[in-house]
Amino acid sequence: MEGDRNVWILKPAAASRGRGSDMGGGRDGGRRGVPTRRRVPAGITCTARLDEVLRLAGQAAREGRWVVQKYVERPLLVFGTKFDVRQWFLVTDWNPLTVWFYRHSYLRFCSQPFSLRRLDA
Repeated sequence: MEGDRNVWILKPAAASRGRGSDMGGGRDGGRRGVPTRRRVPAGITCTARLDEVLRLAGQAAREGRWVVQKYVERPLLVFGTKFDVRQWFLVTDWNPLTVWFYRHSYLRFCSQPFSLRRLDA
């Protein structure tokens, strides 16, 4: 989570791929040429100002459950794109540790190169 832009994300809890209600839009000027708020898939807001995300979280709390998290500004990239690994497993005992892995897993790659230059793109 290293980085110098201090990017935070506000997103609906129990929603995936940006599904959820829309918080509204717009963007304010940010430091180092980075807009402070990003309009990404509905319901997700990225900002370089923690005070703004906390203010938005207060408004969002009236609408349901939301998650605030620090954005990983220097993620591991493959050919310049973000990716994730989906692997399922089941822990059936802690002592002795017994873990069952689902045989199939998959990788997901972003379709766009990763960049923090413009949070509103």
